[in-house]
Amino acid sequence: MESQTNSMFGQSEVDVAIMLHDLAETGVARNALAIAEAAHREGLHTEIWIVDEAGPLIAQIPLGVGLVLLGGSGQKWKNRRLAGIAAIGSLAKAYRERRPRVALSAGNHFHIAASAAYLMAGSPHSVRLLFRASNPPFRGRDIRIGMFLAWLYRLRFMGARRIISVSSELGEILVKNIRIHPSRVVTIANSIDLKAASERAAEALEHPWFAAGEPPVVLGIGRLVPQKNFSLLIEAFARVHHATPSRLVIIGEGAEKELLKLQTLATKLGLASNDIWFAGRQSNPLKFLANAGLFVLSSNWEGMSNVLLEAMACGCPIVATDCPTGVRELLEGGRIGVIVPVGDLDAMAEAMRAKLAEPRNRETRRNRIAQHDRKGALARYVAIFKEELGGVQVKKPSLATSDKAV
Repeated sequence: MESQTNSMFGQSEVDVAIMLHDLAETGVARNALAIAEAAHREGLHTEIWIVDEAGPLIAQIPLGVGLVLLGGSGQKWKNRRLAGIAAIGSLAKAYRERRPRVALSAGNHFHIAASAAYLMAGSPHSVRLLFRASNPPFRGRDIRIGMFLAWLYRLRFMGARRIISVSSELGEILVKNIRIHPSRVVTIANSIDLKAASERAAEALEHPWFAAGEPPVVLGIGRLVPQKNFSLLIEAFARVHHATPSRLVIIGEGAEKELLKLQTLATKLGLASNDIWFAGRQSNPLKFLANAGLFVLSSNWEGMSNVLLEAMACGCPIVATDCPTGVRELLEGGRIGVIVPVGDLDAMAEAMRAKLAEPRNRETRRNRIAQHDRKGALARYVAIFKEELGGVQVKKPSLATSDKAV
């Protein structure tokens, strides 16, 4: 991405600003980039606003989409929410000076900052604030919360004209549990570019574990954080491995202490370097999914898992926890993948053992993924943007440059 950085905001009118903390290797960031590209292609002057420029996906900002670096206190915060709070003043300034006609907060982590900055800016009527609800508000299913907690959670959506939920289940939670008016909630399920996924899945995977005649590989993918519960996956795999020849690969990065915790657990369970591989960040996880014997989603909660969509696109057999939200929707209640209770070690180990023993039929999962092609979902985002803009005709913008808020 070639761009220049200025010390002040430009004055050209912005149609759509998409706000998030950074462009790290996350589902929220990948979806934000896809939405930005779709809006730009439809002739909307589109920008991405971030607090931290360290994320690797910053190099994948689509040509013609602008970048605004929001200034903060100057301190580097490890916690994304604290960093967002520190940048509230700069974000309010961006609302006032950049004057986006539509501003989309792309993930749950940024909603509080987006709302607070909107209030600080005087709740400008010219800015139509939209939020994308990317994760459930609580870490369990069938949880009852009182009126006070529901009100407290609703505060993060102050000023938002619409809340775009990434799954139907999450949308129902926002309406029934958080008590947000149904007219403000719309569901646009997460999706993937099926053509690109097919091309990436077809790339050669040169690793001895995936060679013909080798034991099947169980695959886990995600950030090394407690939410993903890779400890459960490792414990379940250890049970399977000691009864059935198999290997485990975990793709993803995280804090050094989290990696050490998982490595220590693996060693304690008798797993050696020839049994488990912490593969770190991989530029193309789909070629692993295309060759794995089983994909396991062990998460405690998700919004609607992008990697689960990718596993389906690759036809990889699936075992997933029944975590809120989106798993039941994607796997059609268990018809195209095994769903086990969250945190249930016995159920997960048994499901993994049974799935590895089944004949492989990748076409069933590939056929079911067609409804999740990204084109349809992105068209809905653009339609909402244009509706908020009043259905006006727009012209193709010139190539955008990057600006820096100070």
